[in-house]
Amino acid sequence: MYILKYAKNECCHLTFGMIFLLFGSVGDFVVPLYIGLVITALNNKDFDMVGTYCTHLFLIVCCSGACAGCRAYTFNIMSERISRRLRFDFFDSIINKDVAFFDERRTGDLLSRMNSDIQVIQDCLSTSISMFVRSFIFIICTLIILMIFSPSLTGITFGGIVPLMIFAAVFGSQMKKLTKQMQDGKAAMSNVADEAFGNVRTVKAFANEEEETSKFTTHNNSVF
Repeated sequence: MYILKYAKNECCHLTFGMIFLLFGSVGDFVVPLYIGLVITALNNKDFDMVGTYCTHLFLIVCCSGACAGCRAYTFNIMSERISRRLRFDFFDSIINKDVAFFDERRTGDLLSRMNSDIQVIQDCLSTSISMFVRSFIFIICTLIILMIFSPSLTGITFGGIVPLMIFAAVFGSQMKKLTKQMQDGKAAMSNVADEAFGNVRTVKAFANEEEETSKFTTHNNSVF
């Protein structure tokens, strides 16, 4: 819900992205239709219509590809703008904390949160949202088409989707926990590297390279 505050400022990009996504998804349904029309025209030996259908199909594929490219560009711009504001707000919030806050938290952990975690949010905003909406539109349109041609087949298909949705919800919950653990592991790994590199003279003075490598390996394996 916190990210929605940033998304509200990108209503223009989000709207255009959704429009491009909608028009780009039209090609997924129109292409099979025109292929069927071409096959029907070939069976009827109506070769004039074959050329017409192929021309229409070519134009539709080109327009769909252009819309897909514009959709990717729009969502990427939106995610970059949001991640820029997130990084600024994060840095501004952290730099204004009391000194006690920095005594309790390590530099590597904070740097990992600013880089790795915000990168995850950026990837979700650019790729995951557009793919989710595209898949949702595809499922809804498919169910509508199935309902028109065969309501009984739609019921069977929907009956198979429900268990998948339940499984996806459970799997998503587990992946959320694993992702949090992985991000915490990356933060700890970054902290070890930051302390070792920042105090490399001390590490060298006490010949402590193996211990630092062992600590880094432990956190690196936990992330894996």
